[in-house]
Amino acid sequence: MSPFKAMAARSTSCSPAGWCIRFAAATICIAAAFSFVNFRINLYGLFGNVKGLSRSVYIDEAQAKYLLSMNYIPSNFDSVLIGSSITDSWDTGRIRSLKLYNASITGASACPLGPALFSNVMFSTVKSSAPM
Repeated sequence: MSPFKAMAARSTSCSPAGWCIRFAAATICIAAAFSFVNFRINLYGLFGNVKGLSRSVYIDEAQAKYLLSMNYIPSNFDSVLIGSSITDSWDTGRIRSLKLYNASITGASACPLGPALFSNVMFSTVKSSAPM
């Protein structure tokens, strides 16, 4: 008998309990793989020591800057500028006395996100912060 006929002769049905166990195992494996990839990429600097690393905002500026304020900004900057779109264009690189992060959001008011960014930064190691 050929191997293909032997495989076809075997029962391929699965009990409901067996199917649930396999489905749960596959779901856990996929979730673990997704979590591991996100941990390794660390796009927003949320995990581990990110001191000295560079992170950029690619999409959804408000959400990205909120997530960056959790760990990346406090680890790499000693002050932060929080404001609306008018302060986003300010050249903060010319301020030599501070390592300043411009957390202003283009095309938006600072009102919805400002307090959340401010509290994330103030309860961390950043030396000074001033909302605009």
